[in-house]
Amino acid sequence: MKSETQPSKSLGVRIALGVVAFALLGGMTFTFLPYLQQGGLSQNDGTPAFKVNDQTVTEEDIKAFQSRSAIFNNTEGMIGDDLKRVMVSYLIQEAALKDDASSVKIANSEVQKIIDDYRKANNLQDRQKWREFVTNQLQTTEPKLREDLRNNLRIQKRSEEVKASATVTDPEAKLFYEAFKDQFKSEPRVVARQIVVKDQAKAADLLKQARAGADFAKLATENNTGDLAKTAGAVGATGTETEPKEVAKLAFPEAVSTAVFALKAPGLTDVIKDGSNFYIVKVEKILPAAAKTFDEAKNDVMTRAKAFKEAQVVEAWQESVVKNAKVEFIDSKWKVEDPIVAVVDKQNVKYSEVLNTLYSNQQISQFIQPGNAQAESFVNQFFKPQAVESLINQYAAVEIAKKLNQPFIGGRAQLEAELVAYQGRNETVTEAEIEAFYKQNQTQYAVPGSASLKEASFKDKNKALAFRDSFVKGGKDFTKDAGKAGATVNETGTVTDTSSNVSPVILQSIFKSGRLTGAGEGSVSDVLEVDKKFVVAYVSDLVKPSVKTLAEVHDDIREQVLQQKISQKGQAFITAERKKLKVENKLQDILKAQQTEVDAANPKTLEDSQKDSGSAGGTNSGGETSGTENKDSGTTGTENKDSGSTNNQ
Repeated sequence: MKSETQPSKSLGVRIALGVVAFALLGGMTFTFLPYLQQGGLSQNDGTPAFKVNDQTVTEEDIKAFQSRSAIFNNTEGMIGDDLKRVMVSYLIQEAALKDDASSVKIANSEVQKIIDDYRKANNLQDRQKWREFVTNQLQTTEPKLREDLRNNLRIQKRSEEVKASATVTDPEAKLFYEAFKDQFKSEPRVVARQIVVKDQAKAADLLKQARAGADFAKLATENNTGDLAKTAGAVGATGTETEPKEVAKLAFPEAVSTAVFALKAPGLTDVIKDGSNFYIVKVEKILPAAAKTFDEAKNDVMTRAKAFKEAQVVEAWQESVVKNAKVEFIDSKWKVEDPIVAVVDKQNVKYSEVLNTLYSNQQISQFIQPGNAQAESFVNQFFKPQAVESLINQYAAVEIAKKLNQPFIGGRAQLEAELVAYQGRNETVTEAEIEAFYKQNQTQYAVPGSASLKEASFKDKNKALAFRDSFVKGGKDFTKDAGKAGATVNETGTVTDTSSNVSPVILQSIFKSGRLTGAGEGSVSDVLEVDKKFVVAYVSDLVKPSVKTLAEVHDDIREQVLQQKISQKGQAFITAERKKLKVENKLQDILKAQQTEVDAANPKTLEDSQKDSGSAGGTNSGGETSGTENKDSGTTGTENKDSGSTNNQ
């Protein structure tokens, strides 16, 4: 379980998302104090619920886990049963890892440093304030806090030991490079000069001179200030150097960089506003991104490949630890079965994997909040089948990679990604495809309009007209002048072309009418009738709505389309190869059995049954038919009415 510190002193914990993060610590990472507000695993304090090897999980541990997220407030029906399974699965995993790391040595100074750093960062250096925080917020004692921190550090160090065993061979690195070759490129660079001034009119005049053939270096020397004047505007030059150097995008402010790197040939940009400055850039040379050879990219390849290999060894470590753990359920109400939901060439996919994947998705967590009557139906009919299919593909990718006899690496998710990328490595993107994507997705590239707005409202139209005429001729302070003219002035502030707190009539006038008239330091609208009053809108810092040009987004679109084509090619390959494997999807059988258990534990009235009719179960997913299994097939261990023990095979 991954935890993170929330803003201020809130110490919330959430289920982690992110495939690599999940795999790198096997789905369970610890960031110390945030985790501890919810309590670490008890040292045999409290009411025992179950044991994992020598680690006891108590009722208090389970309650603490439930408090980690509002999602666990949902305790009814199939979703409530799912979340119970998720809790037990994670607590077993947590206890097993803790037991495995129990021999790791942690110095007292390491524990103390975590506490000292946390107290300093959260203004808790006063001894009394710290004691109150430990008691009231963390709801623990200092000795217990230190012991829990020590255990977390043990797991952290144990995971680092496991990751340290991950080594990438040359064949693995070369295959990784071939799969992701498009990602190992030199950055695009330019050789350029720039002029930066504070006045827009001056910038426009300088651009006009440059376009007419004036010496740009001379213009830069005469009109820039400071170092830019000394270097004749040469980008990348230092000291007294006057020749520009090859620079990447980071050499310019973002808006300027976008315009510069949108040029397809050397030349001048338009005037670009960034903050209070106006830029003109003359690009003398363009050096596009180019693919690196394996030798050129080797350091980067090895770094990225090692992250995949670390995910692989940590995933194997965690699964081995959990599989070999002896679980004894002291209180039978917490005993849950973990049936096999799918089989991929003799590789078993457990139901807990589906549930952990599903409910660690934040969008799903929000969707199933209490009160959503359709949540259970959607989870069972759509989300679970999708999660099962995704896991089947991951397991299938491992088997396919074995048959290809090539050194693919990574946990199952990473290995699937590498396999997909490798199969799509020769995909290319044409200019026609880029243009078509741009035309079909114009809304993605819309830049909203914005302006600073003040509104003067009059009851009388003639007074509004008179004020507008007067202000256009010589007004200076809109608020003061409008007040003197008898208006009610509303300083609305910054608005966009889609602001909901401003009348559509006013927004239309500002952003679409083209009828604004310069006045004061901004512009005024016509007199507008709004809610039986007559309004003059005054705007400054106006930015009209626009759509980014194809040149501005060309490279982003190319990458997006390329990744789509790679994914389609790779997934098509996996789909075809998967048909050669023996795949059994048992989800529907498991859902039926689970529904029966839930109904038996929570008998419904006839009226409730009629309301819920058809809400459980769902459509079968994938190309395989749901396999059959005997009543006990795929379940974990055996159950005793009062107590049970099992190995997580």
